Amino acid sequence: MSNKSFSLKFKGDARNTGSMRNDIDVSFESMNEKFKLATDEGAFHGGKGTAPPPLALFTASLCGCVM
Repeated sequence: MSNKSFSLKFKGDARNTGSMRNDIDVSFESMNEKFKLATDEGAFHGGKGTAPPPLALFTASLCGCVM
């Protein structure tokens, strides 16, 4: 079996834009891809529920990697 490797560079810029809301820009330089994401907690945690909570995106990212 041959070994394969590649370089993956990524950058994340995050800003708090509300009580519990965060807007995040993610870019993967080596693949020339950019994404805009947002997180916000629901009212129970002091947010306004304008975006998925961070734990939902974390769970989705783990599932996406495993799948």
